[in-house]
Amino acid sequence: GGLNSQIGIPPGYEVSTVEAYNPLTNTWTTEASMPTPRGYLAVGVVNGTLYAVGGATGSSLLATNEAFTPTPPNIAPIAVASASPTEVISSNGTNATASFVLNGSGSFDPDPGTTLTYQWLVDLVPVATTANANVTLTLAVGTHDVDLVVSDGIASDSDRVTVRVVTTSQ
Repeated sequence: GGLNSQIGIPPGYEVSTVEAYNPLTNTWTTEASMPTPRGYLAVGVVNGTLYAVGGATGSSLLATNEAFTPTPPNIAPIAVASASPTEVISSNGTNATASFVLNGSGSFDPDPGTTLTYQWLVDLVPVATTANANVTLTLAVGTHDVDLVVSDGIASDSDRVTVRVVTTSQ
């Protein structure tokens, strides 16, 4: 907020706009406006809170101060997929299926207090979306790419594990 210019700008050029810069993405975002438009103010940061102090609106000096605490940028979660076991002989030894426990419990979100959603895909087809990190799946004979997509509702990450269901002749 405020006015970053030389003295002598006529009244009416005060602003209440607040913009935040994210150095991780090199972007500016518009935040909630200050209640009082102002120019010619002082700005300082104490313990992560930005303070707009004094300033003027029109020809009147302001004795008010306003505070803004920016929301830290979201950090994407980290997906860590595993399977136990990664190779299984089909249940009848020839052409049947086999079960795998898929484990996403090593996944995490660096942002505190975040709830993650786990989506499992087998050969790029979604098979389970859950709040639980682990699922059990039954798969046919063959090699399968199993992807885990972990989301915090804003950002996501993925990891892949390959599993095989084999016959006794393989």
